[in-house]
Amino acid sequence: CQNQNEFKCRNSSYCISRKLQCNHVRNCGMDDRSDEMDCLQETEFNEFMLVGLGLGISSIVAIGMIIYCRRYKRKKMRRREHPMLPAHSHFHTCESIGERFANSSSMDSV
Repeated sequence: CQNQNEFKCRNSSYCISRKLQCNHVRNCGMDDRSDEMDCLQETEFNEFMLVGLGLGISSIVAIGMIIYCRRYKRKKMRRREHPMLPAHSHFHTCESIGERFANSSSMDSV
């Protein structure tokens, strides 16, 4: 072939453009597949696969967040229903103890 940008077919000895190699078309002739041999197989990745992958990951994240929030809510509800706390208290036990000590110390100073 006259140019480095050309490919020489093995059987037919045609010179074709390197751009025509590995394009899934026999450009060297019907009996010569040399332009389609030794080609790297490209993985087919299209927009639909990308959208599907995005939706799949988004769904998994959403389900994970829902599960986490439900567990967090249950823990919070269990803390409210703790048998050692009065029914009206909506604050932490340490805060309750702190208030009791504050009230008793203020009583001593009187």
